[in-house]
Amino acid sequence: INMELFWRFLPLVVLPALVHGQGMGQGISKHTWAASDPISCSNWFTTYLPTEEEFHPGCEDNNHCPCATQGRVHTKKHTTDKQPPPPGNMGFGLHSINCTFHPYGELSIADMEVKFQEKFGDFSQYDAFMDYNMGLWANNLDSFVKKFQEDGIPFLALKWESGGKQYYSVLANACGYIIIELMSDTISVLDTNTMMEDPHQRMSFSHWNSELETGDYLTPVRVSRAISKAGMVDNFYLNILGSQQIFQETYEDGVTVQEIIPPNSLVHVQFWSGRPTSEDFTIADYENYVNSVHEDVMVSGVCGFDQWIDNHIAIDQHTSPTLDEVAEIFEADGYYYHWWKIEIGEEERSSQPPGRDMYQIYAADETGWGVQLDFPFINPPADCPTYAATCQSEDGCLGQGNCKAEF
Repeated sequence: INMELFWRFLPLVVLPALVHGQGMGQGISKHTWAASDPISCSNWFTTYLPTEEEFHPGCEDNNHCPCATQGRVHTKKHTTDKQPPPPGNMGFGLHSINCTFHPYGELSIADMEVKFQEKFGDFSQYDAFMDYNMGLWANNLDSFVKKFQEDGIPFLALKWESGGKQYYSVLANACGYIIIELMSDTISVLDTNTMMEDPHQRMSFSHWNSELETGDYLTPVRVSRAISKAGMVDNFYLNILGSQQIFQETYEDGVTVQEIIPPNSLVHVQFWSGRPTSEDFTIADYENYVNSVHEDVMVSGVCGFDQWIDNHIAIDQHTSPTLDEVAEIFEADGYYYHWWKIEIGEEERSSQPPGRDMYQIYAADETGWGVQLDFPFINPPADCPTYAATCQSEDGCLGQGNCKAEF
């Protein structure tokens, strides 16, 4: 066995125990959003969803860090006294972060949140911008709906079919532009006969995360994205990352959906196009703005990191492709990406084999949304900068990496 390659691939096996938010250790393990007020996000998550807050070393508390404000939680997992969860298994991460010193362009995160919330309105009708959401399976929607009703939280209730079976969704705005979609086959506190019917299949129950948490605990099942043009992300997810497409449909009303499974994942990703929204700010407008900031800021694989890349999912996988392989393609095809060496504590480092650093790549797909790639690596860049989840790099709170550029 080639021991050098062994130690290079080993970090992805044990990464969950060391890096917050990677608790699942395989496939899609978290969803992160850039937020103007992450504390309000965290408060909403812990109030209305069965979640627990996370703490990062170097921060004053769960929310305040020298270079950032954060609101990171993870879903609770069912445990018993006889069977506690394994170390590092913290559930699925729902993270909100404000990397205060990172560049964002002419429109701030708060500015964009206003635009999204204008699209959401009073949740009386569906808008294309609601397609940006995180789908969590609930065994029964009743307890969540009751909480929303008691506290006056606006929500949109939908009924829809998949595989000939009836399902229900409740969508609510946690904070900023974060939409949480709770999905289930069971609800009794609402009259399903008067619920809005969505003629589009909102989830394919094939090769999915079917080992459901019990009771009122939630199970991550699907990430949803809006895209301005059907098929525009195929190269990134299918060709480069090697995701599997499991469903694709063009409906009579012009709405399209594509559903994929990223490497080693049971959590699906959907891409929707053709939903109605007002022309004052469109899905294409959003994509163009975010990509324009990436163009100005993410100038190389080791320099430049803007706030919009904080809108990302993390994909953990232990085989191929490697970070080296995808980085070569990203560079050749002109994608925005950034290598990082992960900062870990001295105590954790001393317990690991020599030379066992950890690396990640953050990359933007064609829409500008980010993906954090926790893949094996062979030869990371010699000048790869370090990064901490608290938004710091060698340049401190600027967090831009190995850079002389000023943004």
